[in-house]
Amino acid sequence: KTGNTKKGTRFATFVLEDMSGSVEIALFNEDFAKFSGYVAESSMIFLSALYQPGWRDPSVFELKVKDVKFLAEAVDKMSRKLLIRLELSKITEGYVDQLLGLLSNHAGNTEICLRVYDRESQVVLDFDSRKVRVNPTMALIRELETFGLDFQLK
Repeated sequence: KTGNTKKGTRFATFVLEDMSGSVEIALFNEDFAKFSGYVAESSMIFLSALYQPGWRDPSVFELKVKDVKFLAEAVDKMSRKLLIRLELSKITEGYVDQLLGLLSNHAGNTEICLRVYDRESQVVLDFDSRKVRVNPTMALIRELETFGLDFQLK
């Protein structure tokens, strides 16, 4: 919801939701000018904020928005490494070729670490890719999930 205050300045209120709950956030003045472009229904955003005493009543705390990015942009900028866990018994030449093809289709700057583990001997080895790097987009994440991989962005 957007509007004007009694003094004529622009404002917006919106509800930020995730799997754990929701919170209503208001943007006024400079914050409205900087961040209102990110506020739209069903937008996937990454929001940085401070929980601080309110300017009207210091005994009531509020969220003060510090930065907003679209989620895809935030993932790309904040992800330094993609860790993929592979069970040794499932690794075949065809499996590796498929995985390499999938990763190559999403070339970018994020490092890849393959963590190979053997359940029987309980040995874990990490292999950092020197040649292949990825762009960790939502499309890549969906493809990794479809491929059935256990992975983590760090």
